[in-house]
Amino acid sequence: MTVSRTIRNQAQTMTSGITEVSGSLKQAVQRTKDTFRRNGSGPR
Repeated sequence: MTVSRTIRNQAQTMTSGITEVSGSLKQAVQRTKDTFRRNGSGPR
């Protein structure tokens, strides 16, 4: 395997990890919003 291919593969792996974390954070925020909406204690 060439050096450039190795670097490219590592960059893709890091990018996919960041995307997964970003997606997880968005889901957590959405769940939190939904919880407050269900309780009727939203922003005032």
